[in-house]
Amino acid sequence: PAADNIGFATNGVIRGRWTTDGLCFGSDTAAANALDDYEEGTFTPTVKGTSTTGTANYNFRQAKYTKIGRLVFIDIDMSWSSFTGTGELQITGLPFTAAAEPGGNFTYASSNLGLTASTYNSLAQVGDDAGVSIGLYQSVVGGGAISRVSVDAAAAIWLNGFYIAA
Repeated sequence: PAADNIGFATNGVIRGRWTTDGLCFGSDTAAANALDDYEEGTFTPTVKGTSTTGTANYNFRQAKYTKIGRLVFIDIDMSWSSFTGTGELQITGLPFTAAAEPGGNFTYASSNLGLTASTYNSLAQVGDDAGVSIGLYQSVVGGGAISRVSVDAAAAIWLNGFYIAA
């Protein structure tokens, strides 16, 4: 396809090429559009409070990620038996800092997490603390205001979703 490039074609049409910027598809050669990163791994999530960070005694913490370009998919499974933090609950220890622009989607389920009665607890947002933590939210079934989830002394959370890395 060009000097210092490796490419592939079908029926004489370029379908992709590896350049110094990464993998480009079709005839696109723009550095900004090149796929330049793929990785999988594990990380250690931590709970913290927004008023007082606190310390938790974890029963278990498991988390994995897959990063494709700037898109980071995460899966967290964690439980704690005691926690001294106060304020609103956050999950920190993300494998990559989130981008400043909006983007991402998470769902979570919990056990023993003190949610307001009649709530649907599937909202979470990355970007708290300058992009290094996830804030958990709850919304009232049938509509109403969305509010932050408060710290709980003992609970379990299963969270998965994706966000855009900085």
